[in-house]
Amino acid sequence: MTVSTKSLLRLTSKHVEDVAVGEKSRLHIYVSGRVQGIGYRSYVKRRAQDLGVNGWVKNLSDGRVEVLAEGDADKVEQLLEICSRGPPLAKVSNVEVRREQPKSDLMAFAVLL
Repeated sequence: MTVSTKSLLRLTSKHVEDVAVGEKSRLHIYVSGRVQGIGYRSYVKRRAQDLGVNGWVKNLSDGRVEVLAEGDADKVEQLLEICSRGPPLAKVSNVEVRREQPKSDLMAFAVLL
């Protein structure tokens, strides 16, 4: 699914209300725009850890950032909103999201090189 940042915020805000407590979620997120060289990965890692979400974040050679996030569905949706905004120096132009089946194979959140 590819959505603009504005529609993503509306989509995720609506989805958070519909998520059952304790339900698990896994998202593969690709973020485009000015998202490299501005602390985006560290920002996402800190916010994911604050939320208790497991996964990783890494830069891609095409200029995008890739995020894999798994945890409580409401927390993963919050991280998706965070990714759509990024830190103050980021300019997110597009976010692609793929929902996947939770695997419970991630034990922490890391920045991959």
